[in-house]
This record gives sequence, C-alpha cells and structure tokens, in this order.
Amino acid sequence: AVVGSMAMLTTVPVVLRTRCSKTLPLPILIAAQFSTVLWITCGVMLRDPWITVPNVASFCTCGFALALCWVYPSCSAGMDDEEEAEESAPLLDETANAGEQ
Repeated sequence: AVVGSMAMLTTVPVVLRTRCSKTLPLPILIAAQFSTVLWITCGVMLRDPWITVPNVASFCTCGFALALCWVYPSCSAGMDDEEEAEESAPLLDETANAGEQ
C-alpha cells in the first residue's frame, strides 16, 4: 500500500516545477484514497496496527498528491505537443535519437 501510493509521487518535482498537475493520475489517486479509507476502517475495527499504520501513511501521501491537484490544476492549454511529449516521456526522445544516429 505504501509503495503504491509513493509511486504516484514520482512526478511531484515536475508538478512543482511546471505548476501543472497533468502528470498526476487523478482517477487513480481518488481510487487509492478511497481504498485507504476502507483499509483504515478495517484496521481500526480489527484493532490491527499492521493494517492501520501503512494505510495511514498511504492516506497521507495520496492526500498530498490530491492537494497538489487542487492547488495546481491540470493545464492542457499552455503546452504545445512537443513540450507535452517531453514532459510525459523524456526517455523516448533519447532512445529514438540514439537509434537514428
């Protein structure tokens, strides 16, 4: 649970640099947040810290990513196609250029 929610934070530097949350997977973040609430409820009902503690950490990381989506809304109008491709897949350009040379 913790690793999955931390993986969604890999694009946070891009979001902070561009002030655009387009790289954050909003539907997945919402589903993950809902899932962590259910697991926290289950852990509290069972009084099981092995369920509750990791899911509280996941709740915090998903909450942070959702807050970034709220503070920096997705901006699709400001980027052209070339910048958008570079932001979403920077390694694809490097491998394509290496194959041409």
